[in-house]
Amino acid sequence: MKIFTFLLLGSVLGSASSLSLKEILNAANHNNPLANSIAQQRLFLHAKNLSETASDPIELHASSSYARPMGISSVLEYSMGISQNIKLSEPQALDKTMTQLNNEASLIDESKKRIAFSNGIKNLYHQHCLDRRNYESVQKSYQDFVTLFEKKKKAYEYQEVSKMELMQLEIEAQRLQSQLEAIQREQQLSRSQILGLSRIPLSSKKMLYCQDGYPIKNTIHLPSNAFSLSTEAYNKRQESSKTAFKRASKHFDSLTLSVEYSNEYEMDKYRVGVSIPLHFGSTKSQEARVAALHQNTSLGFAYEEEMLQKKTLSSTLRSQLKSDALRIQSLKDRLQTYKKELLPLLKRSYLLGESTVIEYLLNRQNYYQEKQNLFARKKAYYHTLFSLYTLHEIKDNK
Repeated sequence: MKIFTFLLLGSVLGSASSLSLKEILNAANHNNPLANSIAQQRLFLHAKNLSETASDPIELHASSSYARPMGISSVLEYSMGISQNIKLSEPQALDKTMTQLNNEASLIDESKKRIAFSNGIKNLYHQHCLDRRNYESVQKSYQDFVTLFEKKKKAYEYQEVSKMELMQLEIEAQRLQSQLEAIQREQQLSRSQILGLSRIPLSSKKMLYCQDGYPIKNTIHLPSNAFSLSTEAYNKRQESSKTAFKRASKHFDSLTLSVEYSNEYEMDKYRVGVSIPLHFGSTKSQEARVAALHQNTSLGFAYEEEMLQKKTLSSTLRSQLKSDALRIQSLKDRLQTYKKELLPLLKRSYLLGESTVIEYLLNRQNYYQEKQNLFARKKAYYHTLFSLYTLHEIKDNK
């Protein structure tokens, strides 16, 4: 019970001084300029829609003339008036709806960038955690080898091993140290990348928690509403094209009212007028309806092609995930056998003088290379996994 309590306390304290994946995602999304950009773009498009579909301003017009008829004294004539083009309520509402639907579709497309950003952060988080585990593994291997090397140095002093053998061990120790330093730099770089994208100060001493990663599975179960954002954007654009067809079917969409006062030959005149465009005398409305129909059909074909490409790529990524997961399990099984059975046997054989130092070092290098293959395969798995999530437009709160 005491051991359990100690372990639990250690886990809590560890997580308190580290950054979980959820905390990093919250920081990244809160400080992400893309989110603010989308919010401002939404306001911009709404204001632009209202501006473009608003009624035209009242126009003021005035004129004057100087007349001097034959045999009559000169006369100053003038006139002034106002006019306004008034959009009928239904066509105006259709214009607003059409533009609003297109704007909403564009914003949905922009929101997919946020999903890609979040999944990119998740991928970087897993890549860093793998880098760190790789560093810890290589560090332990290096320390074990240094211990062996120190023993062999003492044995050399007693002339129990040859100078050649000691030099080979020293070269191997230097090689392992170089590899360890390279892996450490890679780990530090991946940490800097994820902190930079999350707008977390690089001076932060907190480590990444790395105990909340996604497990590696042969089969991934994805939500049934795949590509939901693309489908939603397509539906809005299709609805907009239908609205455009309905809008083009309106023969009367506006009228112009005018009021004018004029003074001619000392006579006051008042005029009231109305102007109505007669669209049935033009093919403009007909051509607009044809354009809307073609646009609707084009949207349908484009959406069909997009879904075909997404489903094909999804199938490829799923197959790659399964292949990587099976390969990872195979490598883990082989490494487990190597570590538990073959390596101790080889080390014992070398210490007893039954095998040469070259054989021992070659087998150690083979084991190290297999471990590097395992880490590389895991990295590839997570890269593919989050590419698949981005493709399916999946965003969760983990």
